[in-house]
Amino acid sequence: MGLRNHCRKFSRLLGLEKSRCARERAALAPLSRRTYHAYRDICNADPAAGGGRRRLRSVRRVLDEFDNTIYMRESHQREVHDYIVRACIPLIFDAEIGAEYANIVAENDWPEPLHQEVAIRMPRRWGKTMSVAQAIVALVMSVPGIIVGLFAPSHRQSKELLDIVRNLMRYMHTNMNLQYNPVSDSKERLEIIHPNGRISKIEAYPCNPQIRIALALPVCRRTCASQPAS
Repeated sequence: MGLRNHCRKFSRLLGLEKSRCARERAALAPLSRRTYHAYRDICNADPAAGGGRRRLRSVRRVLDEFDNTIYMRESHQREVHDYIVRACIPLIFDAEIGAEYANIVAENDWPEPLHQEVAIRMPRRWGKTMSVAQAIVALVMSVPGIIVGLFAPSHRQSKELLDIVRNLMRYMHTNMNLQYNPVSDSKERLEIIHPNGRISKIEAYPCNPQIRIALALPVCRRTCASQPAS
């Protein structure tokens, strides 16, 4: 009798969860169609505008779309994303950065120089991990050919962050119709292919914080910069 009661309770809870998910999908369905057309317009924008600007608009649009989902951002998370976008401008614009740097800085009223490192310090449970995961999703979905390395004190932590990124991508694909075409999906690596055939990669690594941690960011940055985005 005890096992039967537990099974009935589990079935009831599962039914409630399915109903909740169905309500969420129904609420987001009209928005999803509108979002899809907006994302399509970004990808098919006038080539004369420059690939870097199209990629920057796409990054910002994907971040903004999180505010229309259950993963809505707080004001401090939006500020974190602005700093991360600034730091990634050389990766987003790639070969165009030399010609566009001064215009981008002036248009966005950013202070110079644009630092390529970002340190986030927040209290516990304030959304540090989710902020980083959302930024990774926006960059990987918008910048073909980019490589992102996830470093954490233990391999388990870096793989958990990769799991969060993977789940966010699947959610945005299912509910917001953003393109998500994985070609390699494992516990330590995720690769997605873009319509132009370029592959973006996310890899999870362990990192001992006591051993030359200052070298991690420059090595990762050079690796990313060596993959030109089209």
